[in-house]
Amino acid sequence: MNLQFNKNFDNLLKNIIVQAKKSNQQTILVINTKKQKSRTTPILLPTRKTPFLICLGITIFEKKSVINILKKIDGKIDYVLVDVEQKNKKLSNLIKTIQKNILKSKILTYKSNDFTVESADAFLQQLIDFSKKQKIVIVGAGNIGSKLALKIAERGFDIFISKKKYSDSLKIANALNLIKPKACTAKIIAKSNKNIAENCDLLISFSNIPAIDKKIVSQMLDDGIIIDGGIGTIQADAVKLAHDKNIRIIRLDVRAGFSGTLTTLFDTKDLLEKTIGSKKIKNFQVIAGGFYGKLGDVVLDSISSPTEIIGIADGKGGLLRKNYSSIDKKKIQITNTWIKKKINL
Repeated sequence: MNLQFNKNFDNLLKNIIVQAKKSNQQTILVINTKKQKSRTTPILLPTRKTPFLICLGITIFEKKSVINILKKIDGKIDYVLVDVEQKNKKLSNLIKTIQKNILKSKILTYKSNDFTVESADAFLQQLIDFSKKQKIVIVGAGNIGSKLALKIAERGFDIFISKKKYSDSLKIANALNLIKPKACTAKIIAKSNKNIAENCDLLISFSNIPAIDKKIVSQMLDDGIIIDGGIGTIQADAVKLAHDKNIRIIRLDVRAGFSGTLTTLFDTKDLLEKTIGSKKIKNFQVIAGGFYGKLGDVVLDSISSPTEIIGIADGKGGLLRKNYSSIDKKKIQITNTWIKKKINL
């Protein structure tokens, strides 16, 4: 592994551990994966912070390079968050390598393409004027682009998509139109790159090559927006023309989706460890957090720190809606007394 990378990583690791102790935060190593034939040395990513975590990030291209890193951080970093998306054959079964070399830190997984989609969707919610009809285009409707296209259509906007081959674009558009909700009247429309950006207000590119050329930008309306989702998807002369046409170019920042992914993971962890469950009180069960109870079980807001009774389980995943029986009322009375005791402990 590159000596300079090792030095930079070691310094950053020390700094993050010191920061975490001072701020009483937990630490996480985020391992992002990428396919790039000519590269083996990992890339050190900018440090990210959330209200409860300090995040050290790396992008890796093959398994050999990550083993040394794992040995350095095991037990020093609280969590290891691994990108398990299958997009690089050199990283097949990466999770097994992680599990073999991480014995003390806790392992979590994520899919980087999904939080890229969430970030793009969050950006669009700020950029789209929902009161106006706008033409929205996605160039590069692969894994990320097609997921985003479905989200946009579900919000009520027609969305035009393209891939290198028009036949592929058509297959994807037909599939997305088939699975979108029946009540959704918006359509996903396949187009050729030759005329896809005609009178376009908003263009999003997820191509892995500079697919946005001068001709595509020339078709767009002045004062439009281009989102560079693949980073480096716009040719240099197309960038110049976009500036001449007063078209705003935005490089997609995935921090919004990344923060959302972390929040979801840790909220779910909290839910499983502290909220969901069942407990016996005297001769009946109390349940919480979506635990599928039996008819007559008392449903609480939390199993570990209850503050209120939600109702009585109907045995079908819901709550009884009719008047409670005398037995149910007795259970509620006993449970309320138990909750008050727990709160006052």
